Amino acid sequence: QVQSNVNLDTIASTMGALHALIANEWLGETITVESSWVPYGGEEIRFQMDTDEGVDRSELRVLDSAGNLVWQDVLNDENATHTFNGQTLNGDVLEDDKLFQFHIDQFR
Repeated sequence: QVQSNVNLDTIASTMGALHALIANEWLGETITVESSWVPYGGEEIRFQMDTDEGVDRSELRVLDSAGNLVWQDVLNDENATHTFNGQTLNGDVLEDDKLFQFHIDQFR
């Protein structure tokens, strides 16, 4: 049993190192994640949005993990790329290393 645990520790350690090596290849790269949950790490978040034809306006709502509204803004539909700088409705800045949910509503 003890030898099995040592072997499992070695395998787990090797897998962790392999995942770190693979993840390291993505550092500094731009990636696309199709999810409404966005991690905030203290830097501006860039996101893209396709505006449906006939849309009058689009609004971004950012919610924390408890569902509380922390930011809301009207988006310029002429721009495909938008940014969010982490500012909250009361002027504070979001905490680093937390997940936030982005909702984009389009109105006709």
